Amino acid sequence: MSQLGPIPQPGHGVRQQRESNVPPQQVREITEEEMAAHSPDGRVPDPRSRGRGRNVFWIVLGIGVPLVLGTVIYIGGMPALLMGLVYVAVFAAVAFPVWYAGMMRKREETEAKHIVQTTLDENQDRSRAA
Repeated sequence: MSQLGPIPQPGHGVRQQRESNVPPQQVREITEEEMAAHSPDGRVPDPRSRGRGRNVFWIVLGIGVPLVLGTVIYIGGMPALLMGLVYVAVFAAVAFPVWYAGMMRKREETEAKHIVQTTLDENQDRSRAA
C-alpha cells in the first residue's frame, strides 16, 4: 500500500509555485517508492547508470558514427551513403515508440515528484493546523 494514500491527479498544465518545507531528499525517496509501485518501468535509474549511458552515447556518437560514415563512403561511395541514410531513417521511424516511451518516462517522473511534493506539503499543513 502506498505510504501517501491515494495519489492526487496533477492539474491540467497549471502548477502553483510555492516554497516547500519538505526536504528534497524525502521527496526523492518517496517518489522512488511510488514510482516502483505504480510505474511499469519501476524505479528511476541511479545517477551512476545514467552517467554510464550518457558516456556510451557520446563515445558512439563521437567515434562510432564518423568511423561508419567514413568506411561506407570509402567502400561504396556517395550512393552507398545515401542508401544507408534511408535505412537509418527507417530504423529511426521503427524505434520511435521506444524513444517516445523514454520521453514519457521523464515526464512521468517529473509529475510523480510534483505529486509527492504537493501531498507532503498538504500533510504538513494539516498537521500544523491540527
